[in-house]
Amino acid sequence: MNLRNCSGDYNIGLDMGTGSVGWAVTDDQGKLLHFKKQPTWGSRLFDSAQLASEARVHRGQRRRYVRRRWRLDLLQKLFEPAMSEVDPGFFMRLNQSRTIEGDPIFTKDFTKADYYDRFPTIYHLRAYLMDTDEQVDLRLVYLAIHNIVKHRGNFLRQGEKLTAKTAKTSDALERLNDSLQAWCESREYDVTKINKSAVAKILADERSSRSQKAKDIQALVKVGTADAAANKKLAKALSNAVVGLQCEFKDVFGDFECEATKLALSDDEKLEALQAACPDDCVELLESVCGVYSAYVLQGLLSYAEGQTISVNMIEKYNCYANDLDRLKTLVREYAPGSYESFFRGATYHDSNSDDPSRDYDASKAQGYTAYDLHKLSYDDLAKSVKKLFAGTGAETDERYIAMMDAFDKQRFLRRLKTSDNGAIYYQLHLEELQAILKNQGRFYPFLKDEAAKIESLVTFRIPYYVGPLTPKNAAQDKHGNHRFQWSERKPGMEDATITPWNWDTVIDKNKSAENFIMRMTGDCTYLAGEKVLPKQSLLYEEFCVLNELNGVRWSEDGDDWQRLDAAQREGIVHELFHKKRRVTYKMIADWLVKEGDATNPVVRGGQGESGLESKMGSYIFFAKDIFGVDELSRAEYPVIEKIILWNTLFEDRSILKEKLQDEFGPSGNGMLDAEQIKKICKKRLTGWGRLSEKFLTGIRIDTQAGRSMSIMDVLREGNPSSERRLGETMVMMEILHDNTLGFQEKVDEHNRKYYAENEKSLGVNELPGSPAIRRSLNQAIRIVDEIAKIAGHAPANVFVEVTRDEDEKKKGKRTTKRWDAIEDALKAFKAEGGDLVVMDDFKELKAANVDLDERLTLYLMQNGKCLYSGRAIDLNKLMAGSGEYEVDHIIPRAYIKDDSLENKALVYREENQHKTDQLLIDKSIRWKMGETWKQLHQAKLIGDKKYRNLLRSSINENAMKGFVARQLVETSQMVKMAQALLEARYADEGTKIVPVKASVSHNLREAAGLVKCREANDFHHAHDAYLACRLGLFIQMRHPGMYENPIGYSHVIKKYVREQSELFKKTHRMPGSAGFVVNSFMTAGFDPETGEVFDDAWTEDDEVKRYRGKYLPDGWNAAAEVESIRRALNYRQCYISRMPQEDTGAFWKATIYSPRDPKMGAKLELSTKQGLDAKQYGGFSSQQFAYFFIYEAKKKGKPVFRFSQVPVWLAARIEGDSAALGEYARELAEKEGLEYVGITRSKIYKKQLIEVDGDRLIITGAKEVRSGSQLAFSQDEMLLLNMSKKDERLSVLPLLEGLVHKIDHAANATCGKLSRQLKLSRLSSVSVLDELQQRELAFGLIRIENGADRVVDLSGIGGPAKAGAMVTDMSKLINEPAAPFFIIDQSVTGMFERRTRVGL
Repeated sequence: MNLRNCSGDYNIGLDMGTGSVGWAVTDDQGKLLHFKKQPTWGSRLFDSAQLASEARVHRGQRRRYVRRRWRLDLLQKLFEPAMSEVDPGFFMRLNQSRTIEGDPIFTKDFTKADYYDRFPTIYHLRAYLMDTDEQVDLRLVYLAIHNIVKHRGNFLRQGEKLTAKTAKTSDALERLNDSLQAWCESREYDVTKINKSAVAKILADERSSRSQKAKDIQALVKVGTADAAANKKLAKALSNAVVGLQCEFKDVFGDFECEATKLALSDDEKLEALQAACPDDCVELLESVCGVYSAYVLQGLLSYAEGQTISVNMIEKYNCYANDLDRLKTLVREYAPGSYESFFRGATYHDSNSDDPSRDYDASKAQGYTAYDLHKLSYDDLAKSVKKLFAGTGAETDERYIAMMDAFDKQRFLRRLKTSDNGAIYYQLHLEELQAILKNQGRFYPFLKDEAAKIESLVTFRIPYYVGPLTPKNAAQDKHGNHRFQWSERKPGMEDATITPWNWDTVIDKNKSAENFIMRMTGDCTYLAGEKVLPKQSLLYEEFCVLNELNGVRWSEDGDDWQRLDAAQREGIVHELFHKKRRVTYKMIADWLVKEGDATNPVVRGGQGESGLESKMGSYIFFAKDIFGVDELSRAEYPVIEKIILWNTLFEDRSILKEKLQDEFGPSGNGMLDAEQIKKICKKRLTGWGRLSEKFLTGIRIDTQAGRSMSIMDVLREGNPSSERRLGETMVMMEILHDNTLGFQEKVDEHNRKYYAENEKSLGVNELPGSPAIRRSLNQAIRIVDEIAKIAGHAPANVFVEVTRDEDEKKKGKRTTKRWDAIEDALKAFKAEGGDLVVMDDFKELKAANVDLDERLTLYLMQNGKCLYSGRAIDLNKLMAGSGEYEVDHIIPRAYIKDDSLENKALVYREENQHKTDQLLIDKSIRWKMGETWKQLHQAKLIGDKKYRNLLRSSINENAMKGFVARQLVETSQMVKMAQALLEARYADEGTKIVPVKASVSHNLREAAGLVKCREANDFHHAHDAYLACRLGLFIQMRHPGMYENPIGYSHVIKKYVREQSELFKKTHRMPGSAGFVVNSFMTAGFDPETGEVFDDAWTEDDEVKRYRGKYLPDGWNAAAEVESIRRALNYRQCYISRMPQEDTGAFWKATIYSPRDPKMGAKLELSTKQGLDAKQYGGFSSQQFAYFFIYEAKKKGKPVFRFSQVPVWLAARIEGDSAALGEYARELAEKEGLEYVGITRSKIYKKQLIEVDGDRLIITGAKEVRSGSQLAFSQDEMLLLNMSKKDERLSVLPLLEGLVHKIDHAANATCGKLSRQLKLSRLSSVSVLDELQQRELAFGLIRIENGADRVVDLSGIGGPAKAGAMVTDMSKLINEPAAPFFIIDQSVTGMFERRTRVGL
């Protein structure tokens, strides 16, 4: 059937990943439709979207530079009237000083040489201006103030009055004490207040090294957790951090996701990443630790001249540097005279190149101190090179050398003036000097006094974070014209007013901007579209977290009968423990149960922590105890407290928070809070946002059988009102949401459908919830469905959605390491609890040998080397040799559910696996025999809770059966939920059903039917997965139509199915049903929907099996024919492949600045560091980043020519606001070539754009690089061979490889003739000379380059280049070649439509 104007029903399958969307279109029988004589399936490929955090870093850096330039421009304007009388051209010369020869800044009577004689550093000038009684040249005054405004310091202690004399470490230590105390209290840790005077004394001790300081401070940090070893690690980590040593922050904050958790606070890049990833409740502690470190560094800077200003200290530091250098030179002359020349001098550029007149030292050849002086050697590396220089000489016993190395260790020897340490200087210390200069020179220049407040504001003003960027100029916009990263709002009449630091609050509406900020900052609910999340520390959200965790807790008297807490117990525990204790342990709960008479000796477990619950009601305790001084808060007070918590979470600026609290709740407001209470609230820092909204927790309501309306919070508090087992049954949130009898999920879906139906057209991609990667995939999927529906002329009957969980590249390789560590910890715990540990030696040997930790080996170690069903020892050598004595059993059989996790597997002797009950569970005799062993393994965490419960399971009840059915069908991922809601909003009115299909079901079908998937072969597998989703979805609708809506009703069908499987197992001793119920049903030719009776299995010839099967049912399902039909389709050699063209954003250029004399990069430099500076003369960036390409037309000697050029990222940003910018840029490029500019031919050609040149389809991957734009097709048999070769290195792929070489080498048949000609395979040796491993590597290499996945392939094994096949292309030459037609091919999202545009001559 043709897709165009399709008359009947059709179905769409989608396979959604973060880098692709596969799609397929079938009729109601599951057969592929056709369009343009090709089957209607394809793969849409795209790069996974950049993380928002990565783009934010570059955006933040650009803003800092722009704002600095803005402040300096304002300073020049303030000085301009007075400066024009002294030297009218001063500012112009100053701004162009780096491009003008000579001494442009100064005049003939005061040259640059004179300036540096008097003021070797800017600090000499600043100090002079503060002290002199003379009138100083206004130009010098400007230069000093310019330096202060440009490098104004940090705002760690904003609002405080500080000077060089009063900026003490004790203040920072006091804040550390407060935050550490609050942090420990929230966890119920014991903490002793740090003796700040003792720590301050240690930090100030110049005789002590940093490592010694850390040890001394560690002894004063006393935090008491339940683990002595953890206490020691925490104290060590904090002590290391405050003195700038490497610190493992996981030892403080616990386990959290961050690229690097071990770092020194001097590493700005890693620190920025740590601050972004830091857990919300640890942010304040981290900030206070950073504050102490900054204070410590500042103390060092101010120690050169104690009690004096920054400049005086810097001058003294400058003098120390000179003395240090003299000492080092003296020692080298005495003990290593032969190295003096190379260490302090070295080759010049003239020495390296006689044509270069420069006598400067050649940075590329510099060593020792010369390399350090040229910033080519780090401080630590200089210390190492000095130590190496004097190794084995008499200097090692010289007191001068010993003192020098000690100073190196303290970072006090040859320490430059300009280092990262200067970032520790508070802005107030620069302000102190600025005020002194303005006061002193203001006697001679009245404008300095008149404009003092404005000049000072250039140092003190920082744009409040809640206001954000002040102007929308050049701000990025979404498709609706809204600014993506700018939200400040101006007051009426101020739309065109110029903003300055001294008038910004009269131009900007602070309150409205703050409201806009609140709307931007507050994320969307995980489940309800368009609803804002609650603050993480709101009363409601904390209660939810506590109840959700508490409801999962179980307790037992005998260790066998585990039960959840009932509603009355939970209520009592919340009121008597959580409302009073900052941390609740299992022991506290057990003691409470004993006190209430509910138990005598209970054991409690099941929370998120090892010794207790992680959730707490910190905000409740804070407001009850610390603010209102009561035991219980009144419900009437909740709305007010929730508003205060919201403000506290939003406004880091405590002055704003204080102002809002005073206005609404202070004496001038409703009088609810006094001044002391407001002070306490402002001091308390509440951080972070939850994942759920208030409406989700309390606003979504269902009607119960008793006629009462209940919310999710009501059910969490009171229990399940509809439970068949007992009224008020305890439930956690996910159980509530997925319980079909309650119907909350249905209400949530209804809300989302309505929301997207109302807002879908106004929502841009960036307004959708979820990560950028999810949003991109959703956008592509919806566009694919829209295009297919447009071709067909009507909406599909069904859209079957499957989500692929892509591998996280950053986490690859980490899982095995974590598993080794987890097993080691568990084995140690097992031994500590008295277990007979027999595998520790095996473990150590295997880990040391870096053996692949496969499934069998993992189970062997986790089972302490014994069979889990008998306790008999397992022979490791036989196991590793693949002995058939052992097998891995599924504890809960796959007849119920396909659970292939380790938590559902046991390594056992083959004969022990024959003892099963009628429900295919572990036999009662085994449970009795092994129960105690399993308990020990469980307590040591060698087996988890789920595995332990499954081992002890004696039956499958109705509830469990319902869960098994749901887990096979119900897809819970965020991407599926959003896709479902968005597509339903678009197509629900046309009767389209949006049906999720779990990826695991498709995987199981592939395994059961032998359908091969090879990701390396090509990108067809995305389309294949979408097609399988279609086939499975249609099958379920045909044979099990009520399974999605009513999984409970299908539990009796599965029960009967399992009984039959059990009967079959007893006869054949073979475990059937290995693919799960749905796939087993698919593979079975008949299945009675009324009785659940299984009939003839088309996949076995075993008579014993056939005797237990009947005849085909009249549902017409022929499993063998269906699978064969699928197999035929998977052998098709046509598949639409389309790539999403992309525009690069982010950094404007690669950040490294190179010298024009750099031997590798100097000749390539084109991008200057500042406008007007020639990179060839002054150095520059190696390359700028390009957003996309364009083609313009010009004339050369009157004849038309075309040029293919790149658009830099900085220009792309400008083009958005100025459409003429591209033409101006093209004109400049043309003029550089001596061409006459005509016009733009094509304004945008994205990366990954498909083109056709001389019949070859190519994709553009760079300015001068293309790759193959077509992909090879493989049959199922060929892909099977490829897959097998990955597992068995001895397997030969020679026939396949020879076929590949033949195909590629014959340009007429090749997918890419240009690549064929580039590789020249016919001129190389035969591939038969390669061994099996080399054959496999070459086969996959050729496949990758033919498919456009790689740019080169290694042909060295057959006599070719190691990097063959790179298609470097002069694009401008191509488009100016009339004999080779050049087409730009624009594809639709599916690739079914193409527009070919010829460009060039």
